[in-house]
Amino acid sequence: MAQNWNTLLSYIKRKVGAPLNLLEFTDDDIYEIIKEDVIPALSQYVGKPLWLRLSSSNLATVTNAENQSTYTIPTPENVILVDIMEVYYSASSSAWSGYDNVLGILDPRDIVMMNEFNDMMNYLSTAQAFHFMYPDTISFSEQLQDDVILECKAIHSDLSTIPGDVYYDIFRDWCLAEIKEDVLALRSKYETISAPFGELRLNWQKLEQDVMTLRQKIEAKLDAMPPEHLISFV
Repeated sequence: MAQNWNTLLSYIKRKVGAPLNLLEFTDDDIYEIIKEDVIPALSQYVGKPLWLRLSSSNLATVTNAENQSTYTIPTPENVILVDIMEVYYSASSSAWSGYDNVLGILDPRDIVMMNEFNDMMNYLSTAQAFHFMYPDTISFSEQLQDDVILECKAIHSDLSTIPGDVYYDIFRDWCLAEIKEDVLALRSKYETISAPFGELRLNWQKLEQDVMTLRQKIEAKLDAMPPEHLISFV
């Protein structure tokens, strides 16, 4: 089944009971609720992956007192960043710098020694700390000497970028819970409504219980999700 708005709307309306159970929201209303409330919240857990290059030309300010450098992230238009997951630094400071064209003629023992030396230098070097500031700023503990690659997490701009397992296991029910909750906010103000053939009970208490059950189910699945990055200790 395709991950698109038509199938998602059909799923939600079918679970709510439409058309037998008249829905207070139009398709456009449901689209706006999901776009404004559900997708940004889901993206905090599972964002759209994005890689951006940051160079010295993006330098915004330097705080001399703390020796921190702040950079403006070159974010593409209509992309909203959630967080920076990792920063990948240039390998120009590696022990192999300048030896790219002669690796084939080096003595194997020299290659082993250079590998050991490079590992030692990486181990002893000070880790560059960084801090992301919404919406498009990142600061480093020291000024960058080379370009870096930022592994970013952004808000999903389309349903197709949501991983399939997350879409079917969490996202659809999250959308359903959000719509049911908004319907509940309207129906809970009345016990019955008048119809040509008599009074109709809204039975909003059942809807409230459904929302609570869905919310608990979604929260349990979100809590069980593995971390996006595991911390390793050397």
